[in-house]
Amino acid sequence: MKKLLAVVLTGVMAMSVLTGCADIKTRQIADQLEGMLKSVNTKATVSATNDAEDLAKKAAKAVQKDDVDFGGSDSVVVVSGGDEGKADKKTEKAAITEALKLSETKDKYVWVLRFDTKNLKNADQAKKIFDKVKSIDNALNAVDNFEVTTKKDDKEETKTYKAMAGDKYEIGTETFSKGEGKDKTNYVMVVVTCKAVASTEEA
Repeated sequence: MKKLLAVVLTGVMAMSVLTGCADIKTRQIADQLEGMLKSVNTKATVSATNDAEDLAKKAAKAVQKDDVDFGGSDSVVVVSGGDEGKADKKTEKAAITEALKLSETKDKYVWVLRFDTKNLKNADQAKKIFDKVKSIDNALNAVDNFEVTTKKDDKEETKTYKAMAGDKYEIGTETFSKGEGKDKTNYVMVVVTCKAVASTEEA
């Protein structure tokens, strides 16, 4: 009886570990993305993490709300055109920024993208993500510069350096669909984060 109980508990623990990890497809995309990022940063690593997956789920949920202009303009707010009784809608970018609290995120870069998964293999998806993530200019948030203080001959000197992406990237994905029947489209929401570090360029 004790042996049986031990086996059952071991099985439950194993299942909890598996369900707590990112799915296999995301891990495969992470591996392919890492190879691509090494072309611009040889020390780059990419891990599929639960934290990034949680952000992807929040982003996917945010863009599906009724007050969001799904697939519309990328401006901060979509203007209703003066139609009486028609409320303005948020863009996907604005909805995601709010849901992920990106205006408060100053210590890491956050890239978010959504695309139709039809006919896209893992390598194709990884390439789309790489094209976005390879530049910090494509991140949805702004990161603070770094103040570095050095001491020489009992004198302190503080300089401000521009931020840059570090070496460790995290990725999370969430799939969802829009429409019904023949109009149904499957999408994937991707969130990639990377801790910011100080560059050698003064601000």
